[in-house]
Amino acid sequence: MHINIDRIFTTVARNLGIREFNNHINDWIEWTYEAEKLIGSRDTFVQKESTYSSSGAKATGTVTFTSNPESNDSITLNGVKIYFRNASQTAGDLGLAIAANEVQIGDTMVQTLRRNAPQYGLINSLIGSTTTKAQVNQSSGNNEFINESGTPLYGEGLEGSTGKYMRSAVYTYPEALNIANYTVSETTGSDLITNGTFTGSADNWTLGSGISFGSNNITFSAAQFAHLRQDITSIEAKKTYRVQFTISNYTAGNEVTVYLISENKIDNRRYLGLARTGTVGNGTYSLAIDVDQAEDDGGSWFSNNDGSIRFSNQLSATASLTIDDVSLVEITSTQLNITAKEVGIQGNHFTLDCDSPNITVSGPTLTGGKGIYSNQQLTLPEDNIKVLGVRVGTNDSEHRHALIQKSSAVHRGRIGKTDNDSEQKAFRYYIEGNRMNIQHDDLDEITIVYLKYPTDLRGWPMVKEGHETAVAQYIMWQMKLIEFYNGKLPQYITKELEKRWYYLCGKARGDDSMPTSEEIKQIGNMWNTLVPITNDRSSLTDF
Repeated sequence: MHINIDRIFTTVARNLGIREFNNHINDWIEWTYEAEKLIGSRDTFVQKESTYSSSGAKATGTVTFTSNPESNDSITLNGVKIYFRNASQTAGDLGLAIAANEVQIGDTMVQTLRRNAPQYGLINSLIGSTTTKAQVNQSSGNNEFINESGTPLYGEGLEGSTGKYMRSAVYTYPEALNIANYTVSETTGSDLITNGTFTGSADNWTLGSGISFGSNNITFSAAQFAHLRQDITSIEAKKTYRVQFTISNYTAGNEVTVYLISENKIDNRRYLGLARTGTVGNGTYSLAIDVDQAEDDGGSWFSNNDGSIRFSNQLSATASLTIDDVSLVEITSTQLNITAKEVGIQGNHFTLDCDSPNITVSGPTLTGGKGIYSNQQLTLPEDNIKVLGVRVGTNDSEHRHALIQKSSAVHRGRIGKTDNDSEQKAFRYYIEGNRMNIQHDDLDEITIVYLKYPTDLRGWPMVKEGHETAVAQYIMWQMKLIEFYNGKLPQYITKELEKRWYYLCGKARGDDSMPTSEEIKQIGNMWNTLVPITNDRSSLTDF
């Protein structure tokens, strides 16, 4: 177990009578590294691996949402904790989403992640949302946005301009979050549409005035508010669906609106969602629709008792176009995809965590980041203390070679891209500075196994539990050495501090070398198996 060094610094400050020690922190961090390296027991460092290939790879990871987060749920991305908050404060709630690391919970899961107007959804908070004049004027102040050069935008004369939301997470924590790219993907259920290709007929569809079946498609020559409808009983309130369709033969019409109407009645109200194509033309359209708007049950065409999907020529007096290849699926989960911007092993240090039963992360860190191995050389990790060995071979797990403890070894089996399993090949490497030189240049992958200092999210060293007193003693010794060199302290004091440091260093090293209680038990079990089992009754008579 390793602990943060903050309490060690507190001990040092108390023992030396230093009230404000912030000015000494950089020196104390350096001396902490030195002390732990001098102790150098088996538990001082942690073992890590870094993989290299000819092209390298970017580290990746995911955060998966299976349902809408609840208030106070959170995810942690590279040390930045992002909370989800309700849109309005309720009894027992923790407050509204007002801070940069808070995301407002939408009516649906997709809305929470993708909302593109203040308060922004998760993805916009992570990428730094762009905005227009209209969106600026909707914000809680006219200075919520900046342009790419950092100049504040104030709401006037901004038509067509873009900027970044100053209260976004990436704007507030750029060092932690800017090192990765973020996208959102979806997992969907089965298609709810019957006969979405209109093959041979328009069965299962209700065609309004001016809408007709054509050659395996539907032709709109419709006036405003004419509808193409299919009843679907499985549409539910408070869920998000994705509708996709293709428009061709376009000659007229401003916009196509798609309505989803839920069969679920809540408080005698019917829920619906809608999405608009915007300016329409030939092409394929994919629209996410949140079924979260309540309408009075009764009157007009909302009174139909079945759930349904409806296509409407909403904004044009007339339309002339063809619709085909209609599909409708429920979005069952959404996934935040995180990819390191840089190729290499450093992306594997990006940490992931969550605090919600409805959210899962792919692992404690991003994974899969690989450094570049070329010209028979690679650069060792920056946090390397000591190389323990390497693993080489093909991507085939059956032919990966065991840990190599020496710089020279002979292996039976494949090394590199050869297909000859019976071939013996020598593998050699040597280390020069921060580079490793290798005799082969045709390896699929090479993995470095090494020791590193454990560090916290700040990059500060963590100290092995039981080393606290020794490390604190080393820092105090180094502090008093400065006073001795400046003629402010007699030498005997520094000698006493040095003597006690070496005593505590040896003690910490010895304590780490002692077996644990579990290891002692295992040793006892091993020795007990070597004692022959005899018959106690015969031991006095059999000679």
